Amino acid sequence: MFSPFYIPTLDPYDMFECHVGPGYSRIISEFYGIRTDCTIFVPIDDESEIREVKITNKTGGRLEIDAISVVEYTHFDAVKQFNNADWVPQTMQSRCVRGKDGSLTLTQYAFMHRETRVNFLTSNHPVSSFESDRKRFLHTNPWVVIAGAIMGNGDRAYEYYKQINPAAKNDIIDEYECEPYVYAQNILSDEHPQFGLARNSWLTGAASWMYQAGIKFILGIRPVYTGLKIDPCIPAGWSSFKVRRKYRGSVYDIEVTNPEHINRGVFGLRVDGKKIKGNVVPVFRDGKNHPVEVVMG
Repeated sequence: MFSPFYIPTLDPYDMFECHVGPGYSRIISEFYGIRTDCTIFVPIDDESEIREVKITNKTGGRLEIDAISVVEYTHFDAVKQFNNADWVPQTMQSRCVRGKDGSLTLTQYAFMHRETRVNFLTSNHPVSSFESDRKRFLHTNPWVVIAGAIMGNGDRAYEYYKQINPAAKNDIIDEYECEPYVYAQNILSDEHPQFGLARNSWLTGAASWMYQAGIKFILGIRPVYTGLKIDPCIPAGWSSFKVRRKYRGSVYDIEVTNPEHINRGVFGLRVDGKKIKGNVVPVFRDGKNHPVEVVMG
């Protein structure tokens, strides 16, 4: 089992290269006589990511390869990549401690093994060190928010979303020590003497992933091939919310009401006052504003 991307695997590659340029990444690897050349880029003026993969058989014989889609989780056991979409949120709610700011921190860490050949995060440095597995890397936290929303638990997804929101750190800024308006790369966990300390702001992918988690999965406004899908997963206490979304040449003024105070589910959808079947708003490309009314239920 191997990945043509940068997901950790349990076996070392025969060859691995990663090239990063303006607007693209290229990853080249060889494993079991299979060479993969992957170029990852986002087209100009598009909201999709393209992964172009070229596979070359260098063994001289016939090979059979299974291609399996994997959700990326930083777990030391690569086999669990295939079944831990349910494992992650379950682990996040068990054996946690509550910090001074009211946030919960996981104490049952995934990386507690000396597996330095798998991922640099698995190396165990002294507990006083900043370069250790005792940091809470925020880049992975949005995936837990997304997992909670996919499972339909809007309360938990939003709770995790708020916990690492920089704006929530204003009252503990002496402990946090990072700007309260930008995401940090990591926050020291309770095993560290400086619990709650944040470092490496402006450098993390957590900011863009939190945008994805908040807009596309909590508010549930996601572009799909056929239009704009409306699939919110919100806290049950929310009665409504509004979003203005520019999409494919038009503006959509979306108002979502939640009269039954549920986490997820769309009962009805109206666009320009007309009832729409399903929960995908069609593409207009007419430069006009289109009111969208969504009732959860």
